[in-house]
Amino acid sequence: MNFNDLVALAPRLAERGWHAQLWIEAGDLDALAPELEKLPLAFAIDHMGRTMASKGVDYPGFRKLCERLKSGRYWCKISGADHNTCQGAPYADMEMFMKALVTANPDRLLWGSDWPHVSHKPETLPKEADLIRLLFKCVPDEVTRRKILVDNPARLYGF
Repeated sequence: MNFNDLVALAPRLAERGWHAQLWIEAGDLDALAPELEKLPLAFAIDHMGRTMASKGVDYPGFRKLCERLKSGRYWCKISGADHNTCQGAPYADMEMFMKALVTANPDRLLWGSDWPHVSHKPETLPKEADLIRLLFKCVPDEVTRRKILVDNPARLYGF
């Protein structure tokens, strides 16, 4: 779907209480946000804003994503470490990104393993155990993990 399609569908999506899930790089989100925010929708940003680890957490697009989580219009999936890493498993270079998002607003975060990892070649398939260990390392507090794994998805998806 392109942006014009989203604009056309936004009123119907809003009537249903739906949000738009965006697979977008944080810097591109920053550039598009003024137009997006004219729409009557909330937005779920996939894969930590697709910010590559090499950009660092001080990358302006990523910092703006963290700020947007405080607005109440944005959600973010703290998944995709296997896509954004420069080092590979166990994805230590993605820890600072997850932690920054948790610090920004744990009430607007979701997590998923991204299984079945369709964009990976068989030799690069991540192990779910590595992804779960990363989550537990970056979100050691059980109450916060419950928000991310249970409470927040229930609010966003209405179950």
